[in-house]
Amino acid sequence: MKFEKSLEERAWFIFAKYIKLRDTDQYGYGKCIDTGRRILYRIVDGKIQSTCDAGHYISRAVKTIMFNEVNVNAQYSAANRSQIFTDYHTRIENKWGKQSVEWLRQKEREWGNKADSLDDDYLRWVIKHYSDKVEVLLKDKMF
Repeated sequence: MKFEKSLEERAWFIFAKYIKLRDTDQYGYGKCIDTGRRILYRIVDGKIQSTCDAGHYISRAVKTIMFNEVNVNAQYSAANRSQIFTDYHTRIENKWGKQSVEWLRQKEREWGNKADSLDDDYLRWVIKHYSDKVEVLLKDKMF
């Protein structure tokens, strides 16, 4: 039996794809936001080749900033899944600025886990918005 993905899962899939494309060059190579390790994300013959995830600085359990572009960056898969961060904080500050990171922390304190789920209209907007952004990014890729 095959189950249909929820709106949130579909929104996450396209948003994560956008983050990985955003954070890699035209050949699909980038640097892990946490470790600085070289990562790869590209699509060849319809198949994804990847050593990275779209990793959250502040947990995706905080739904209100789950789809925040500053909060989510390309991260080496093993580093993201281990949850043992080495230099994420410093590198995210270098990438986005200290004020952006402080804003994320403030929102985490203010909002915390207040939202158990996200509004369907918002999730549809995320899917449409990031599908459009993915389409634009793919035009500049060499794969």
